[in-house]
Amino acid sequence: MNNKEKEYNIAVFRPKYSKWAYLSLLGIIIFIGWLQYVMFTFFNQIGIIPFIITSILLCSILLYSIFLLCIYHTMRYELRNDGLYLICGPVHSKIDYKTIETIEKTDLPLDIISSTRLPGYALFNVPYGNRGTIRMYSTSALKNILLIKTNDGKQYGITPKDEEEFLKELKLKIDAKE
Repeated sequence: MNNKEKEYNIAVFRPKYSKWAYLSLLGIIIFIGWLQYVMFTFFNQIGIIPFIITSILLCSILLYSIFLLCIYHTMRYELRNDGLYLICGPVHSKIDYKTIETIEKTDLPLDIISSTRLPGYALFNVPYGNRGTIRMYSTSALKNILLIKTNDGKQYGITPKDEEEFLKELKLKIDAKE
């Protein structure tokens, strides 16, 4: 804990490390770069309009993948006095302790519909079949997810590295708010 964390009584927990997040994002970046190279190589055969449209789409996917790769290392879970903060880059969620109904460790079902869910990385709102939409801040898309349900019907999925300590600290914060 640094001085700021001690001063404001913030407990910071990092997620479990996942090499798959880096590998999958780097794989996407390399693949998109290769596709762009192939498009440029056959530029004369495909024409200008398809080239421009495809290039815009590929560059959008490339920039999004680079963005995800850059913010991955900022993922953290902060237990503050006023709530649990789930943070990954510019993406934040705050859960008031008094709204937490249940916390369970679970494996989520595979669903082919996905938003930002890759091997080793799940972020934003992700649909999970019979579980509904879960706001993910996780280094795992399916296995060993700590699922937090709130009384307003929202669900959050996280994967703290030190799960036991995280749950102990979270329980203390919840009990202090009751």
